[in-house]
Amino acid sequence: MNMPYDPDSDDAWDASHDSWETDPTLHPDKREEPSALSDDLTVPVDGVSHEEPRPRDERAIGDDASPDTGESLADPWHPAVPPAPTRTWDQADWAVDEAAPYNADPTEHHPVRALFKWSFFGVAFLLLCLFLGSLYGINERRSDAKQEAVELFETGAALVDAGEYELAIANLNEAIRLQPEFAAAHQLLALAEHRLDERQLAPQAASPTPSDDEQAELLFADGATALNDRAWSQAITFFERLRNEYPSYRSDEVEEALFVALRSAADEAIDDDQAETALDYVERALELQPDNRSLAERKAQLELYFEGIEALEDEAWETAIERFRTLYFTDAEFLDVQEQLVDSYVGQGEALTDEEAWCDAADSYRVALRYTESVRVEQRFDDATELCTEFGATALSLTPTLTLRTTPTISTTLPITATATVRPQASALPAATPRRSPTPQLATTSVPVPTATPPPNPGVPFYYLDGPVTVLDNCGGNYILGTIRNAAGAPVPGVTVQAYDAFGNVYTAVSKQDPAGQYDIPTNNQSPRYDIQLFVNGQPASNGAFVTQVVGVGGCFQLNWRAE
Repeated sequence: MNMPYDPDSDDAWDASHDSWETDPTLHPDKREEPSALSDDLTVPVDGVSHEEPRPRDERAIGDDASPDTGESLADPWHPAVPPAPTRTWDQADWAVDEAAPYNADPTEHHPVRALFKWSFFGVAFLLLCLFLGSLYGINERRSDAKQEAVELFETGAALVDAGEYELAIANLNEAIRLQPEFAAAHQLLALAEHRLDERQLAPQAASPTPSDDEQAELLFADGATALNDRAWSQAITFFERLRNEYPSYRSDEVEEALFVALRSAADEAIDDDQAETALDYVERALELQPDNRSLAERKAQLELYFEGIEALEDEAWETAIERFRTLYFTDAEFLDVQEQLVDSYVGQGEALTDEEAWCDAADSYRVALRYTESVRVEQRFDDATELCTEFGATALSLTPTLTLRTTPTISTTLPITATATVRPQASALPAATPRRSPTPQLATTSVPVPTATPPPNPGVPFYYLDGPVTVLDNCGGNYILGTIRNAAGAPVPGVTVQAYDAFGNVYTAVSKQDPAGQYDIPTNNQSPRYDIQLFVNGQPASNGAFVTQVVGVGGCFQLNWRAE
């Protein structure tokens, strides 16, 4: 069925438009002129047409139109489109210009293009924010650099006034690096360098100048600050410089501050197990206060420690054991003395094992186990005990062996003078009325000294040291003192305590009824060592112990005992 013709449709408009274009009466200026070559010559312009693009199915229908009528034979719903008009050469440009607007559809929607447009705007906005932020950061950094340069300049100016030209030059150079156009900094830097050159070339003045006093004050203030901050090495540097360069400036205060710094540095080095550094600080401190008792004792401890280390390296086991035992009983936490003592006993045990002295080796391992819980040492002790039981000719000792003189030698050249100072009670002992023990007398006859490892005596308790030996600083004299207790911890009176000095003299005391269980033996500061042992009813009742002291300094030693 044929559709009625609609004059407002696109096809009708195209047809009328084409006819209007080709009508020469409507376009007198476009009227065809006869060709010089041929009146029938026309040139069709390929691709120039006002025909709207059609789907492929519509084009197929148009192609099937009748050549005679121009009507579509395939689709009655679409009227035939007039054939494309031919154009002469002078109409070709006009045809192309007229056809151009029809190749674009202004109503077409492009969502991808819109998305791209908004993305572009977003990225541009972010870049703008980043640029502004970086610009602000640069300005802020420039402002901070300027402020820092001003502060460095002010510090440099103060240092120039104080005569510290090297430090001033360093500060001013840094200020110029931050602000290269800082004219005042350049001028002050030139002045500081000039004054530094003058100081290096000019001879030192013999008398102190005001600038020297100001510099000394700065050094003293720096040293005091370091001392308060516990920066011992820095404090030592400042005060030693003051003492060497400005000996008349507050000399007593400088010397006291330097001594405190050296002593504190020595203690810190000992806590860090730096024995050599500690000895160096102690020796330098003793140069300032040669009569300082605590530092003299500290030096003796360090020297004893190095003697033990040397003996251990030389495999002189008995010497190493003696040195480290003395240190351990004086201060069990001094450096690594406990580990060194264990190594000394173990080394002695291994040497005795190589000699097949099984019982003595087991005894060394047994003592080592008092200071360590090492599984390795315990296994060696078990092995040596088994071999001693099987092959040994003597029984094992129950306590470490301590060789004492069996025939003490009477000193005929060194008199023994006992102190008459009343001994205040040590803080570790119960408060009681202090009593002075009798003055020890010179030995007039040979006194047999019992062995350090007493044989078993039925009914006689055996005592051992109850803790390490303690050195008392507030004793008020030279003493060996302590408390004797039974296995339950109750004080025991009536136990005899004997001490033997290096010259064969014997010092005797008996544990008291009041204060119960306490004893004290006045000694002197001339013997470097004392050996101590307990007796009950004339029978040895403890293993031997000993203490050492600095000759001329002496000491007060507390040894507490407890029964097994």
